[in-house]
Amino acid sequence: MPPGRGTNRDGPLPWDRVLEAFTAAVERPAEDRRKWLLELQDLDQGVRDEVLSLLDAHDRAGGFLDPGEIQKFAREAITKLRLRRSR
Repeated sequence: MPPGRGTNRDGPLPWDRVLEAFTAAVERPAEDRRKWLLELQDLDQGVRDEVLSLLDAHDRAGGFLDPGEIQKFAREAITKLRLRRSR
């Protein structure tokens, strides 16, 4: 069975890596993002797919979301998720 959203072949996605790649990609010109992600050798396919999905949603939103605010929100969400898992 193929992995579902938020997972890869090895289990849950490393969301800190998703955040890192998304933040770096969104700082690049929109026309260069996909190529840049595809060229990253150390990026798991599940992470790459998730980042591409997030970039697509970001672009459809019209760019009204500030990357700094997205990063702040994502870090808070990751922290909360980790706290829940550690209980």
